[in-house]
Amino acid sequence: MTINLEVLLVLSTHEDISRDLVKGFSGIGCDVKFTRGRVILGSCRGNSMEAARKISWYPGVDLVGYGVLVSLGGKDLGAVAKELVAHMNTGMTPGDKVSVYVEQLEGSDVMEADLRMAVMAEIVSRHDVIVDDEKPDKLFTLLILRDSVLISFGYIRGVGGLPVGMLGDAVVLYSGNRGSVSTLIAAAASGYRPLPLFVEIGKRTPPTLIRKAVMSATTVLTNLGLGCGEMLVTYLPDGVVRSIEALPRWMRAWGFHRLLACMAAELADRRGAKAVFTGVSVEPGYLSLLDAYIASQAVRGIPFIFPVLTGTILFPQDEELERVLDMGDEWRYIEPSQEWSSARLVEAERIWRASGLDDRVGSLVERAMYRIKVDKSPVAAYRALDGYASQREKLEKAFEDA
Repeated sequence: MTINLEVLLVLSTHEDISRDLVKGFSGIGCDVKFTRGRVILGSCRGNSMEAARKISWYPGVDLVGYGVLVSLGGKDLGAVAKELVAHMNTGMTPGDKVSVYVEQLEGSDVMEADLRMAVMAEIVSRHDVIVDDEKPDKLFTLLILRDSVLISFGYIRGVGGLPVGMLGDAVVLYSGNRGSVSTLIAAAASGYRPLPLFVEIGKRTPPTLIRKAVMSATTVLTNLGLGCGEMLVTYLPDGVVRSIEALPRWMRAWGFHRLLACMAAELADRRGAKAVFTGVSVEPGYLSLLDAYIASQAVRGIPFIFPVLTGTILFPQDEELERVLDMGDEWRYIEPSQEWSSARLVEAERIWRASGLDDRVGSLVERAMYRIKVDKSPVAAYRALDGYASQREKLEKAFEDA
């Protein structure tokens, strides 16, 4: 028996991911055929490639393949090979260089080498093609699943990692750029339930960056299967911004990031979160800002985790997310000073304590924080943006005398 257009999910080492994903299959047009350990097989009622793309975003999913499933039950290898090659016919033309890759995902009586040999022999007997394992024009992938074989028409690498929430909640400092998207996904793939925190810097933050941050974070949370999650946006009043800008030039960037770190740690403490994630660029000068987060970690006792951001896109493709991330130009509030050095850390700590900024952290977290609920609708990002826009004036008025 052949079952057409299946989606195969190969998961990470945690089998409980399979149970969680089964609940979400109906929402992407798939019915679960079976689940065994790290493998789920589901038949698609619609576009199998689109279903695979959506599933690839789920933390814990290593790979998603889509194709045709052929049963092994009671058939000899010759019969199985004939059925498999029948589904490959449309993929070959005379003169093509072809190769077959076979991988056994589950224990089976059929060996990889035997199946590959039988399928290659059947291909050569039916088609005027050349076997070329080094530089094939067409590579066919066969995945053995105990009592069946999947002819993979394609696959997508998933986010991987651990089940979301396995290690508790984590606050993620979120700026709205690609690096912060990678950091948000890294938090989820590390086993945490991420809570993105975007900080609007008084009247300095460009409106396009606010729009980009709110919409991209909402889109990522929805893609990660956290459609009932939330993000937080806080507002730094002009009085706080002026205090940052009154710091010596060489420590302004350090002081700003120290404030961000303190706010994230305060929020994590209030929400019972287990860690704070923040992305620090590897560009020259930015690694010095690690000192600000390490100092806050020592004082506040909340672990800070720093995924290394190299500019590589560390998340599956998503057209809507790409469109949002391309909004406007990149913007940074304060560039790190080339005059900073770890040797000045003691002096920076003394100036920081004298500035009074640390004393304002609790008030900022309590009074200037807006919670954005993330739903599962196709327009969740726009709803989130409308929700923040309606509250933005209230946040500003809360500190109009600051």
